[in-house]
Amino acid sequence: MSGVDLAGHARQLVRVLPIALVVAVLVGAGVWLVRDRSDRTYEASLTAQISQQSIGAVFNELTQPYIVLITESRVLSDVVKNGLAPSEDDLRPRVSAMTGPAPSLLIITAQASTPEQAAKLVLAVEQSLDRVGSQMRTEAIARSAADLEDHRRAVEDTFSKRLVDDPLRPELSFDARDVAREIEFRQVLGMARLTVISNPRTELVAPHPVQEGLFAALAALIVAAEGLVLARGALERRTGRKRTAEDPKPAETSASVGTSEVDPSARADAIAPASVSVAYDPETTVLPRQWPPRAAPVKTASKNSTPSA
Repeated sequence: MSGVDLAGHARQLVRVLPIALVVAVLVGAGVWLVRDRSDRTYEASLTAQISQQSIGAVFNELTQPYIVLITESRVLSDVVKNGLAPSEDDLRPRVSAMTGPAPSLLIITAQASTPEQAAKLVLAVEQSLDRVGSQMRTEAIARSAADLEDHRRAVEDTFSKRLVDDPLRPELSFDARDVAREIEFRQVLGMARLTVISNPRTELVAPHPVQEGLFAALAALIVAAEGLVLARGALERRTGRKRTAEDPKPAETSASVGTSEVDPSARADAIAPASVSVAYDPETTVLPRQWPPRAAPVKTASKNSTPSA
């Protein structure tokens, strides 16, 4: 199994780097020009404190009603009437609220095309939210007080119908005092109000031409470089297959270059036609005459010769 040639791939990327850089510069410049000419969006935020405290309140118990109420028509209609937004549908996605670092802090945000409009809009939303929330709080306290008053009257009627020596009289008297105390507590408690504790702060939300142009240029550089490497590899493979199809038997290269001489016997063998094989027939085929092999002459020892010592 062959591994990935990272070094070769890096060399190919270096070869196509100039072209990829040109493409990246063009793409980045185009994105910068387009985003620089687009409309600006600014966001203003302020922090408001809820004056009504609650014993044992959880993190978002005080702010959650305002977070839900900020997109209601009762709040948005007042802002639209002041001419800060064309319609409620246009204003609704541009305003929001969230819980601050403390349970009694509310962060309100609003978006507009200029910093001045965003600051005016967030202040108008805070005032409308405070007014509508106070009205709803007053109505809720009034309904609760009315219910408690009805309960207190029922308790007093029940108490007046009992005899003086009735054992339930102390309990009924205690219930009546508790109801009256609760009514007085709620009336003194009053309604919650929003108090602005910081001036509106504005910042640019979109667009960011420089950052977006750099990001687009980097992405274009990577895509262009890898694309050029892949295209170059595909072109080389296609060219190689085409050459192989046109010349299936590559020419042989001689080992010796220069003044090397060719063997005449080898040239004769190459020029001579190949022998044609013929089927053997014992009646018509004439075989060449074969002579029997001669025996080697035997040397006889001479009489005059004497063996050497």
